[in-house]
Amino acid sequence: MRDVTFFLPVRSGSQRVKNKNTRDFCGIQGGLVYLKLKQLMDCKSINSVVLSTNDEQAIRIAQCLNPKQDFIKVIHRPQELCLDSTPLHSLIEYVPQIVKSNHILWGHATTPFIEAED
Repeated sequence: MRDVTFFLPVRSGSQRVKNKNTRDFCGIQGGLVYLKLKQLMDCKSINSVVLSTNDEQAIRIAQCLNPKQDFIKVIHRPQELCLDSTPLHSLIEYVPQIVKSNHILWGHATTPFIEAED
């Protein structure tokens, strides 16, 4: 099996939609984060997920889904990388510091219609 980690950045403090990642979505408690993590857990092509976040609710959701953190690894993202003003290149440079896989897939919780098969 290839060494593939899915990098899932989730930050709190959306300016436009309050709690957009964790508020109920289509009747799903835990919202987009819960849905995306469940989809990733069903994906046979990846070995692990790194949830990079400063959102305490997202952390609780991940811990409930994967208490041993053997598939979903929660990494507390530094606050300076969670600001609206944070340049994207700063986050990109941060990823190799926390993900040691040979292959990294980067996706977002805000893509609820991309499922495990995709």
